[in-house]
Amino acid sequence: MSNPLKLVTKKELIEYIWNSCKYDDGAIEWASGKLSDGYKIRLEEEHKNVARIGMLMSHISGHLTGDNTIRTINAAEYINRGEIPEVLVGSDIEKYFSEIFESLNNVSNP
Repeated sequence: MSNPLKLVTKKELIEYIWNSCKYDDGAIEWASGKLSDGYKIRLEEEHKNVARIGMLMSHISGHLTGDNTIRTINAAEYINRGEIPEVLVGSDIEKYFSEIFESLNNVSNP
């Protein structure tokens, strides 16, 4: 009997990608612990979705760090709530949030 695939939650995945974009060493430690516990750090349907979400979050991170008035926004928190920060509505990066939401709606991770 094979073990069922253990996947991280969408929330955990988004926080991991966000922390990785910020070069947070805690992201590596978290991932190592999850992998040691037998988890896969990916979306169930398509691994390439994670790469695309990572690229989009990297764009968001770059935009936020370039502006002192918005650099403290934690995009992962907003994404996990399905929201776009009000100050970013109408900005060039609003579309990145929307694409991430669409990608996450199409997966069955918990």
